[in-house]
Parts: sequence; C-alpha cells; structure tokens
Amino acid sequence: MTLVWSGGTRNEHKESVLTGPQFGEIAKQFLKERANIRFQASGFSMIPIIRDKDILELAPVEAPSCSCGDIVAFLRPSTRNMVIHRIIGKKGQDYLIKGDNVPGTDGCFSAEDILGRVTKIVRDGKERSFGLGGEKYLIAFLSRIGILFYVLRFLTMVKRWFIRLTIPLLCVIIGIKISQV
Repeated sequence: MTLVWSGGTRNEHKESVLTGPQFGEIAKQFLKERANIRFQASGFSMIPIIRDKDILELAPVEAPSCSCGDIVAFLRPSTRNMVIHRIIGKKGQDYLIKGDNVPGTDGCFSAEDILGRVTKIVRDGKERSFGLGGEKYLIAFLSRIGILFYVLRFLTMVKRWFIRLTIPLLCVIIGIKISQV
C-alpha cells in the first residue's frame, strides 16, 4: 500500500510504500495527529462500494461521532493490519463492524479501536460518493440482517441482463429511426 500524507508548513506531499502491520501502525499515528491520509485499497471485502486499487481518504474521527453505516478503519487484533469495513450496528458502547461483500462480521470494536472514517473514494480519477451518503443506512441494515451479500449478487445479475437486453433493443430502435429518415 502507498500511504500519502500532507504535512509541514508548505503542505508538502510525501509518499511511502508500507505493508501489513507497519502500514496500520503508521496510519494510526497520522490519524492520532489529526492528519488525513490517502492510500490505495487492496482487497475485495467492500465491493462494490470500494474496489481493489481505489484511492481512499481517511479522516480522523472522534469516536462518539461514528454512526451506523459509516465506513471506518480499525486494526485487526490478530494481525494488526488495517481493515476498512462498515459499522452495521452498536452493542452497548461497541460498534459491530462488517465488510459489505463478506457473509460474517468482524465483531465488536470499542470507539478507541476506530482509527478513522472514509471520507472519499476515488476510482479511475473520479470521486465516488455512493455508500457514503444517506444510502449508507440502508446498506448497513441489509448487511446486518444478512442479505446485503445476496442483494448485491442479484443486482449484479440484473445489471448484466439489462445490458444484454437493451443493447440489441437500442440497435433495433436506432436502425428503425435511420431507415425512416
């Protein structure tokens, strides 16, 4: 992963290639110092909202301001790797966290375990906002009741069928219009 941060008095940009626990610990330190960080995502647990190689921006977060549906960063206790997943609920003072594209949860994490919140997703040079706005509540709800995984699969299938059916239909419509002119 490449970690990019802004710092210094001239808003200097620095880059560093870090992996695994090293990346997680460095990111944690920057976020503790109230600095936003940008990095390239790796993995498939948040598809379709976050895809492999998307550029994410994480902002420091005051834990009480986290809410259901937020996409947050935390360190996985067993590996100390940083993980980006969604808050799908709250149990007491802890947050229940889960990836959008995986069937099981990560478990409950305290407010202190949450490093930051995803504030920006960039794919192919374009900023994406779907999954970060009001729809995040519906996504979290569907994930919590265990059907988001299946809803996403169904929507992907519908999209493919729609494309397969509409392209030939558009060609016929365009062909008719051209022949009428």
